Amino acid sequence: MIGGPQSPHFVRKLNPAHCVQGAAAVFEYNVTGQPTPIIHWFKGNDQIFSGVHYTIIHTPDGSGSLMVNNCQREDGGLYFCKASNILGEATSSAELIIAQDQEGYISGTEIIQKL
Repeated sequence: MIGGPQSPHFVRKLNPAHCVQGAAAVFEYNVTGQPTPIIHWFKGNDQIFSGVHYTIIHTPDGSGSLMVNNCQREDGGLYFCKASNILGEATSSAELIIAQDQEGYISGTEIIQKL
């Protein structure tokens, strides 16, 4: 990276994701920083790790994603990505909205009617 040490900065922030139950939802980001930032994902206050339900991808160019597999009602809510290095940290957050049926969406415990 040209310009020396730099604290993390999201050049592509997370966007809200919509998903029907049983499908997958994806959050994507792009972050810069030197030294290369360490990335952590959270849903609310709980850290998320790769496994059957979540797939986390980080690439050397600073881009990456979180895939929520087989979305269910309880997956709705606020997700955030934290990038940190020795010079600081940056966060980006977005909501996952789960489609309940043709009449509305479920987002956490809140129902938002479709127009």
